[in-house]
Formats: sequence, C-alpha cells, structure tokens
Amino acid sequence: PAYITGGWFDIFIQQTLHGFAALRQSGGSEAARRFTRCCIEPLDHDMRTAEVDYGPNHLNGIIAIRNRFMRNVLKHPGQDPVPDQPILRYFVMGSNRWAESDAWPPPGTRDTPLYLHADGAANSILGRGRLDFAPPAGDRAPPDTFVYNPLEPVPTLGGNSLGYEATPPGQREQSTIERRGDVLVYTSAPLERDLDVIGPVRARIFAATSAPDTDFTVKLCDVTPEGLSYNVCDGLLRARYRHGPENPVPAAPGEIQAYDIDCGVTAMTFLKGHRIRVQVSSSNFPRFDRNPNTGAPFGADDHLRIAHQQVFHDAAHPSHLLLPLSPASAAGVSP
Repeated sequence: PAYITGGWFDIFIQQTLHGFAALRQSGGSEAARRFTRCCIEPLDHDMRTAEVDYGPNHLNGIIAIRNRFMRNVLKHPGQDPVPDQPILRYFVMGSNRWAESDAWPPPGTRDTPLYLHADGAANSILGRGRLDFAPPAGDRAPPDTFVYNPLEPVPTLGGNSLGYEATPPGQREQSTIERRGDVLVYTSAPLERDLDVIGPVRARIFAATSAPDTDFTVKLCDVTPEGLSYNVCDGLLRARYRHGPENPVPAAPGEIQAYDIDCGVTAMTFLKGHRIRVQVSSSNFPRFDRNPNTGAPFGADDHLRIAHQQVFHDAAHPSHLLLPLSPASAAGVSP
C-alpha cells in the first residue's frame, strides 16, 4: 500500500492521480488495492501556494499521516494502516473546502461542453470572445485569427511548472497575458450559482494554421467580480501529434483540424458572481518549448517562421471545453 500525496499545481499531478487510480484497481496485492490512500492539496511541487489565499485550513497534515501510515504498514502489513482516513481527500479551490471520494475521478461527474463564441474579434481582453453552455447555432460566425511568432512567444505565467525562479508555479493573475493580441480570450457571463469542476479538463479546438507544424494552447481561468483573472489548469498540443505521439502527421496548411487538448486536472469551485475564462494561443514559454513552425525535426535547423492561426466556433466547428461538473452542478446547467 502507498500513501500518495500531491498538489494541484505540481508538475506531476496527473501522474500522481493516475498512479493512485491504477494502484487501487490493479495493485499487486489485496492490501495495496484496499489500503492505498491519496491526498491532494492546493500546492505546487515544493508545497507552496502562489497568489491566491486558500484560507487557514488548506493543509491536511500529510507529513504526520504519512509517518503513521508507513509505521503501521511495516508493523501490521495485513491491516488498514489509517482506518480513520478517507480513500481520497482533496482540496476544492474557490470554495476552499475539503472533499472525499473512493476513486478518481469522483463518481458521477459529467463532462459538460462549454462553447467558444465571439461577437467580433476575440483577441485580448479587449476583444469580444465569450463562453456559453449553448452551442453555436449558425454557420456565419467567422473564425478568430492571430499571429504566432516564435520570436515573441506568450510567456509562462503560473501553472504546473517544476522550476520556481524562471517560471513560478501556481495560480497567478493573468492580466499581462490577456492584453496580448496573440491570445484569444473568451469569457462567460457572471455565474448565477456555484459551479464545481472536479476532474480532468479537456478541450476540442477546431483550428487551421499556415504552417506545417505549430502548437495550440488552452488555459482555463477563474475571473473574480473585481475582474482579476487567475489560471486554474491548462494544456498544449503540438499539431503533428494530434493523432497521438506514435503517429506524427504534418499539419496541412489552411485545413481545419480538430485538436483534442488535455488541459490537466483540477478541483475548483467557480463561485456565484465569478466568470469562467478561456485563453487560446500557440505558446507557453519556457514551460513548453516554443514551436518554430517549420515542421522539421526539432534541433535539425535554426530557422523560425511565423504561423497565421485560425480558431473556429461555428455550428460545423463547435470549439469547446469539456468541464467535469459535479452532479449537483451538472443538474443546474442547461444550454
């Protein structure tokens, strides 16, 4: 049995939760399958918070629990080492509370699409991008466009980084990123009720590029009533790997493709009065190596090229996020 711990902004959080789920299901002994525990706190890899205050109870005392777990496993290997502890305990940010489950993802969550729309260009926070649970109804919505220049990549700001000095991890206010013209910004109306997003977040973005290879990024953010925007989770997909890492295929310049982007995992309550925001761009550097857009093997040349990107959100190409909503939240959402 293992006592597995992690943080929502640890670079290894997805592997941590995959390992926990696999050990509970397929561990090499009955004790491993029954007694393995997991605890996830709102921290980075080095057990720090960032710019958001999660309240006085955001820590779970994992060092003491871990020591007791290991001592009891060694002394009494056939017994539950911590019978007073839940199988999985995780901190829900936003509402700043602890929750429990017997599995990851928690049973009953429902993947619910949140669609990209725009009433005009969505470039930067000054644009007119919006989010809605209703899908696009017509075919007339023009795509949003931006230019990705590898010489001027979008800088990393928060998230699941390992290094601290160059790219401080965690939740960071995003206004400097959202002012850029090469970042598309889509924002929901203020929420009428709390919305619990707990589990893996994914995006399907319909896009076209002028380059034989490029990247597309998606970042989910929480916007306070005061207008402050904080990252929640994010992801990136390299176009040549849109069919999987074992099957690289160059992008066909100008051709609309569906990009399924893994945006990480979270446990976040978007509070009543807050807004949900999504950033779409093509770089997150230096957390992710910038794509030179050439299509050549990486490291094979020193040439960079500009990519002209299009992101579609019409009825035929309904770009959206899939939010894992808790049962209560999913029941209150209707398109």
